[in-house]
Amino acid sequence: MSEDNREYEMSGVELVNKFAESYVESLGLIAKESRIIPESDYEEYLYYRGILLARLDGQKPPFKPGDLVWDVFGRDASPTACKKVDKDIYKGDSEWILTFWGDTCRGDNRFYSANRFSLNSSDVFNGLDLIL
Repeated sequence: MSEDNREYEMSGVELVNKFAESYVESLGLIAKESRIIPESDYEEYLYYRGILLARLDGQKPPFKPGDLVWDVFGRDASPTACKKVDKDIYKGDSEWILTFWGDTCRGDNRFYSANRFSLNSSDVFNGLDLIL
């Protein structure tokens, strides 16, 4: 800790990142290519990191797990174009990303900006969750 307590002036993102760095250092782990967490645990890390950041920033997730959403910028507004939310992940600075049930994408391609999606409020889609 510095003598002038700059840490208390850090943003939520800076604080959580600093905590993660110091925790990893305390375990004696070495970061490789700026990713310190195995790919298999990366989504879970982002999820819990996001929960902490959201609480620090007073943010609430835009959707709930199981919500049916559709891409407002997509061309297809049919029921089959709906996606079922798996997780809302907060990145900081009011930015949320989503993961979806059944998405087979790997790496960072499995994360979608929440700004692209709108909650499905149409009665036409009510039974779709039985299919998904």
